[in-house]
Amino acid sequence: MCGSASSTLKATSGSRAATSTAPPAGCSAAGPKSGAARPISACGPPRLHPTAGAVLVAARPPLAAFNVYVDAPVEDAKRIAAQIRGPHVKALGLELTRVGKVQVSTNIEDLTATTPGDVVRAVQQHATVTGAELVAPAPRAAFESFPADVPLTGAPLLD
Repeated sequence: MCGSASSTLKATSGSRAATSTAPPAGCSAAGPKSGAARPISACGPPRLHPTAGAVLVAARPPLAAFNVYVDAPVEDAKRIAAQIRGPHVKALGLELTRVGKVQVSTNIEDLTATTPGDVVRAVQQHATVTGAELVAPAPRAAFESFPADVPLTGAPLLD
């Protein structure tokens, strides 16, 4: 089982219990290390139980998959994405050739630390923002500071 850095894992050996706050080797708060194919046992025993199999349970706070459309060349969108990336924001600059748009595509991983409104204002410092799109439902509370003059389309906000 993958543990998060803030969880406490206890292993009992005889009458003594050992406590660790670090996730198991090969794991992070998000699960197995990304970027490489990992066996199912990457965060657990080396083999499945012969009759019980395996269950993976993961939990994380909600994130926002969120795109900001800009009136700028894709090179500028890539530069903007690099500038706004941080511990809570993953970002890419992309050109959507089929629809003739350029976007800064983001995943905001901690909506209490960085809101979609914060991201829009950061992008506006570098380019004209023409709209935004919420890719998947996200909490309405995270959009309280969203700029009223920026059209928002896409998935619904959740109460």
